[in-house]
Amino acid sequence: MSDAQKTILKRSRKSGSVSKPDYELAWSNYKQCVTGYGYTTPVLKQFSNGLYMIAMRDTTGMSDQQRKKFNEDENKCYNTEVIAVTGVYQMQIGNPGMLSDGDQAMVDCLHKAGIVPKNYDKEAYKKDLDAHAKNQPTTVDFSNAEMQSCWVANGASFGDVNDTDQWKPLG
Repeated sequence: MSDAQKTILKRSRKSGSVSKPDYELAWSNYKQCVTGYGYTTPVLKQFSNGLYMIAMRDTTGMSDQQRKKFNEDENKCYNTEVIAVTGVYQMQIGNPGMLSDGDQAMVDCLHKAGIVPKNYDKEAYKKDLDAHAKNQPTTVDFSNAEMQSCWVANGASFGDVNDTDQWKPLG
Protein backbone atom coordinates (compact mmCIF):
# COMPACT_ATOMS: atom_id res chain seq x y z
CA MET A 1 0.00 0.00 0.00
CA SER A 2 1.37 3.39 -0.95
CA ASP A 3 2.06 6.11 1.58
CA ALA A 4 -0.62 8.20 -0.14
CA GLN A 5 -3.30 5.55 0.40
CA LYS A 6 -2.16 5.06 4.02
CA THR A 7 -2.41 8.81 4.61
CA ILE A 8 -5.94 8.90 3.22
CA LEU A 9 -6.97 5.99 5.43
CA LYS A 10 -5.43 7.58 8.54
CA ARG A 11 -7.21 10.85 7.81
CA SER A 12 -10.44 8.93 7.25
CA ARG A 13 -10.09 7.07 10.53
CA LYS A 14 -9.81 10.40 12.36
CA SER A 15 -12.82 11.93 10.60
CA GLY A 16 -14.91 8.75 10.60
CA SER A 17 -15.28 8.48 6.83
CA VAL A 18 -13.48 8.75 3.50
CA SER A 19 -14.19 12.19 2.06
CA LYS A 20 -15.10 12.69 -1.58
CA PRO A 21 -11.89 14.69 -2.19
CA ASP A 22 -9.81 11.84 -0.71
CA TYR A 23 -11.67 9.30 -2.85
CA GLU A 24 -10.93 11.43 -5.91
CA LEU A 25 -7.29 11.76 -4.82
CA ALA A 26 -6.89 7.99 -4.56
CA TRP A 27 -8.18 7.55 -8.11
CA SER A 28 -5.91 10.34 -9.34
CA ASN A 29 -2.96 8.53 -7.74
CA TYR A 30 -4.05 5.31 -9.46
CA LYS A 31 -4.09 7.05 -12.85
CA GLN A 32 -0.64 8.53 -12.24
CA CYS A 33 0.69 5.11 -11.27
CA VAL A 34 -0.67 3.52 -14.46
CA THR A 35 0.64 6.25 -16.74
CA GLY A 36 3.97 6.02 -14.91
CA TYR A 37 4.30 2.51 -16.35
CA GLY A 38 3.84 3.98 -19.83
CA TYR A 39 0.17 3.16 -20.45
CA THR A 40 -2.52 5.59 -21.53
CA THR A 41 -4.61 7.29 -18.86
CA PRO A 42 -7.20 4.81 -17.58
CA VAL A 43 -10.78 5.48 -18.61
CA LEU A 44 -13.05 5.60 -15.58
CA LYS A 45 -16.83 5.42 -15.64
CA GLN A 46 -18.41 7.58 -12.96
CA PHE A 47 -21.83 6.63 -11.66
CA SER A 48 -24.58 8.91 -10.40
CA ASN A 49 -23.53 8.28 -6.79
CA GLY A 50 -19.98 9.46 -7.55
CA LEU A 51 -18.35 6.02 -7.55
CA TYR A 52 -15.86 5.02 -10.21
CA MET A 53 -15.34 1.80 -12.09
CA ILE A 54 -12.52 1.16 -14.53
CA ALA A 55 -13.86 0.90 -18.07
CA MET A 56 -13.59 -2.36 -19.99
CA ARG A 57 -9.99 -2.89 -20.99
CA ASP A 58 -9.42 -3.35 -24.71
CA THR A 59 -6.17 -5.27 -25.03
CA THR A 60 -6.61 -6.24 -28.68
CA GLY A 61 -3.33 -6.00 -30.55
CA MET A 62 -1.28 -6.74 -27.42
CA SER A 63 0.92 -9.81 -27.33
CA ASP A 64 0.40 -12.33 -24.53
CA GLN A 65 3.56 -10.99 -22.89
CA GLN A 66 2.35 -7.37 -23.12
CA ARG A 67 -1.07 -8.34 -21.77
CA LYS A 68 0.50 -10.21 -18.85
CA LYS A 69 2.78 -7.26 -18.01
CA PHE A 70 -0.10 -4.81 -18.30
CA ASN A 71 -2.28 -6.91 -15.96
CA GLU A 72 0.53 -7.10 -13.41
CA ASP A 73 1.24 -3.35 -13.60
CA GLU A 74 -2.42 -2.32 -13.50
CA ASN A 75 -3.20 -4.66 -10.58
CA LYS A 76 -0.20 -3.30 -8.69
CA CYS A 77 -1.43 0.28 -9.18
CA TYR A 78 -4.99 -0.60 -8.17
CA ASN A 79 -3.89 -2.44 -5.05
CA THR A 80 -1.25 0.13 -4.11
CA GLU A 81 -3.24 3.31 -4.67
CA VAL A 82 -6.98 2.77 -4.48
CA ILE A 83 -8.30 -0.62 -3.33
CA ALA A 84 -8.70 0.08 0.40
CA VAL A 85 -10.00 3.63 -0.04
CA THR A 86 -12.52 2.43 -2.62
CA GLY A 87 -13.69 -0.39 -0.38
CA VAL A 88 -14.44 1.96 2.49
CA TYR A 89 -16.03 4.61 0.27
CA GLN A 90 -18.25 2.03 -1.47
CA MET A 91 -19.42 0.78 1.92
CA GLN A 92 -20.28 4.34 2.99
CA ILE A 93 -22.38 4.83 -0.14
CA GLY A 94 -23.90 1.40 -0.74
CA ASN A 95 -24.13 -0.19 2.68
CA PRO A 96 -23.85 2.46 5.39
CA GLY A 97 -25.63 0.15 7.86
CA MET A 98 -22.84 -2.39 7.27
CA LEU A 99 -25.28 -5.23 6.67
CA SER A 100 -23.60 -8.61 6.29
CA ASP A 101 -26.32 -9.65 3.84
CA GLY A 102 -25.25 -8.22 0.48
CA ASP A 103 -28.63 -8.82 -1.15
CA GLN A 104 -30.40 -6.90 1.62
CA ALA A 105 -27.86 -4.08 1.35
CA MET A 106 -28.62 -3.91 -2.38
CA VAL A 107 -32.39 -3.78 -1.73
CA ASP A 108 -31.87 -1.02 0.83
CA CYS A 109 -29.83 0.95 -1.70
CA LEU A 110 -32.59 0.52 -4.32
CA HIS A 111 -35.17 1.77 -1.81
CA LYS A 112 -33.03 4.82 -0.98
CA ALA A 113 -32.62 5.53 -4.69
CA GLY A 114 -36.41 5.42 -5.07
CA ILE A 115 -36.42 2.96 -7.96
CA VAL A 116 -38.31 0.12 -6.30
CA PRO A 117 -41.59 0.16 -4.36
CA LYS A 118 -41.59 -0.17 -0.57
CA ASN A 119 -42.79 -3.77 -0.79
CA TYR A 120 -39.80 -4.77 -2.96
CA ASP A 121 -37.78 -7.16 -0.82
CA LYS A 122 -34.75 -9.42 -0.97
CA GLU A 123 -36.76 -12.29 -2.48
CA ALA A 124 -38.02 -10.02 -5.28
CA TYR A 125 -34.47 -8.83 -5.90
CA LYS A 126 -33.16 -12.40 -6.09
CA LYS A 127 -35.92 -13.30 -8.58
CA ASP A 128 -35.06 -10.24 -10.67
CA LEU A 129 -31.36 -11.02 -10.53
CA ASP A 130 -31.99 -14.60 -11.67
CA ALA A 131 -34.30 -13.44 -14.47
CA HIS A 132 -31.79 -10.80 -15.57
CA ALA A 133 -29.04 -13.43 -15.76
CA LYS A 134 -31.31 -15.48 -18.05
CA ASN A 135 -32.23 -12.44 -20.18
CA GLN A 136 -35.83 -12.68 -19.01
CA PRO A 137 -38.13 -9.78 -18.08
CA THR A 138 -37.55 -8.20 -14.66
CA THR A 139 -39.51 -5.81 -12.48
CA VAL A 140 -36.45 -3.57 -12.16
CA ASP A 141 -34.70 -1.91 -15.09
CA PHE A 142 -31.14 -3.16 -14.79
CA SER A 143 -29.94 -0.50 -17.24
CA ASN A 144 -31.23 2.29 -14.95
CA ALA A 145 -28.37 4.56 -13.85
CA GLU A 146 -29.46 4.45 -10.20
CA MET A 147 -29.67 0.65 -10.31
CA GLN A 148 -26.15 0.48 -11.71
CA SER A 149 -24.95 2.94 -9.06
CA CYS A 150 -26.33 0.68 -6.33
CA TRP A 151 -24.70 -2.30 -7.99
CA VAL A 152 -21.29 -0.65 -8.03
CA ALA A 153 -21.73 0.70 -4.51
CA ASN A 154 -22.35 -2.83 -3.32
CA GLY A 155 -19.22 -4.24 -4.88
CA ALA A 156 -20.23 -5.27 -8.39
CA SER A 157 -17.21 -5.42 -10.62
CA PHE A 158 -18.57 -7.14 -13.67
CA GLY A 159 -19.35 -5.90 -17.16
CA ASP A 160 -23.09 -5.86 -16.67
CA VAL A 161 -23.10 -2.14 -16.05
CA ASN A 162 -23.20 0.06 -19.12
CA ASP A 163 -19.76 -0.71 -20.50
CA THR A 164 -19.70 1.32 -23.71
CA ASP A 165 -16.56 3.10 -22.54
CA GLN A 166 -13.32 1.27 -23.22
CA TRP A 167 -9.71 1.81 -22.23
CA LYS A 168 -6.95 0.93 -24.69
CA PRO A 169 -3.85 0.82 -22.45
CA LEU A 170 -1.42 1.13 -25.36
CA GLY A 171 -3.51 3.71 -27.24
